Amino acid sequence: SAVMGTGDNVLKECLRFEEMLSEIFARVMAAPLDRFDHEIEAALGRAAGFLRIDQCCLLEISEEKPFVRITHAVNGEGVRQPASDENLAELFPWSCKMLLQGESVNIGTLDDFPEEASMDRRSHAAAGNTSILQIPLSVNGRVARAITVILTRSQHVWPEAYIPRLRLLGETLSNGLERMKDREQLESQLRFESLLAEISGRFVNVPAERVDDEIEYAQKRISDGLGVDLSVLWQWSDNQREIRVTHYYRPLGGPPVPSPLNASEYYPWCLAQFKAGKIINLSSPEDYPPEADRDKESALYFGVKSTLTFPLSTGGGMPIGALAFSMMREKRIWPEALIDRLKLVAQIFANALARRQAETALWESEARLRLTAEAVDAGLWVVDAGTGDVWASQKARELFQFSRDEGLHFERFFEAIHPDDRERVRREVDQAYLSGEILHSDYRVVLPDGNMKWFTARGQGSLSPKGDFGRMLGMTLDITRRKEVEIKLAQSQAQLSSLFDSTKDLIWSVDKERFGL
Repeated sequence: SAVMGTGDNVLKECLRFEEMLSEIFARVMAAPLDRFDHEIEAALGRAAGFLRIDQCCLLEISEEKPFVRITHAVNGEGVRQPASDENLAELFPWSCKMLLQGESVNIGTLDDFPEEASMDRRSHAAAGNTSILQIPLSVNGRVARAITVILTRSQHVWPEAYIPRLRLLGETLSNGLERMKDREQLESQLRFESLLAEISGRFVNVPAERVDDEIEYAQKRISDGLGVDLSVLWQWSDNQREIRVTHYYRPLGGPPVPSPLNASEYYPWCLAQFKAGKIINLSSPEDYPPEADRDKESALYFGVKSTLTFPLSTGGGMPIGALAFSMMREKRIWPEALIDRLKLVAQIFANALARRQAETALWESEARLRLTAEAVDAGLWVVDAGTGDVWASQKARELFQFSRDEGLHFERFFEAIHPDDRERVRREVDQAYLSGEILHSDYRVVLPDGNMKWFTARGQGSLSPKGDFGRMLGMTLDITRRKEVEIKLAQSQAQLSSLFDSTKDLIWSVDKERFGL
């Protein structure tokens, strides 16, 4: 049975548990990003060994649907762990409800479950579980995770004294996960900004005959970068009567793709949705409505478990096609941040295809280029190196809060830059002109309304026919949100330190190799 004890034994065990927590905290705080999941599972393993339990795991909880899954677990011999994409809320609805309400689930024997928890009782019995303790963990004021300990070979009443200790363990790991999540989000945003800038630049300069190659290249880069298993682009046929697959990236393989693959035959419901300009967001095959049985059948045949489809629109009228991103290895809930990123990609593709269809030169496609810039919240600008005069898109004027009709000069932009950043940005611009390298500069701007924002500028100079500096073309994006994430990350670090600074226990760690231990 689990070593819990009573009376003085419980107090001693609690003190030992808190000592273990101090060590876990030190290791979690010092863990690099690529070792963090390992440290989480190591911490759960230590807790499981200390308590002599058969399973110790962290759950991720979403109020949508709702959805509960295991993210990290340590299991004893013979204990079955549910698949990572299995929704535990369907197996344990009463427990999920209690956790979302902020209530712990403390079950010494399966008979302790109330009458309304019959589904939970049956599911635990089927899994061979005998005693269960689940503690909700709050993140930013809402229940987002839970820590769970389970016995399968014995029964035990969980002492109340262990609940705050386990909660502290769970909060330590949960806060660490949030810290890592913020770091990953920041790094992901930076990577995607770089990727988007690269792809945007390639599409700006690509001749019409290379648009198809660039789309397939972008599909691969984006899918690999965001962990997406399949990317499919659909377009209308020349007679505008059928919509077919024209580009796709599928590294995992699967059944042969019919040629042509007609959406009206395989995905009639999805076709109606994106013809209406709607984004299709399906996290699992179960999300298809009853009228989409044919679409669901096709998705299962091709091995698609989750899909996100965007209409390709260049503004007004029926979309010219659709762009789908899908998961084949596992189900996936598509977060809003990822949807926003992929929406930008769909807009870039849409404008590239529209430009190719029109077979216009780069400068003749200014309106479509502006649509792309607006889709990514970017302002376009062109600086004449000889006169200092600046052409700026409407979005660029909006970012700097310049009037629509105001004549713009190079120095006008520098007046808006924060005084502490002004000279550095000027040096970076000069260096980009001299070296011919791409300008990449982050800086603060003080707007006329008194607000301060962070912008990033990317551009590249070009030579005039005489061989001297001609002009610089570029774009400016508002990265204030990204900077706020950096601040949030720093605050998360401070909160973690504060959590343990508030305890009377001494928290310290020793480098065994350095001290020869």
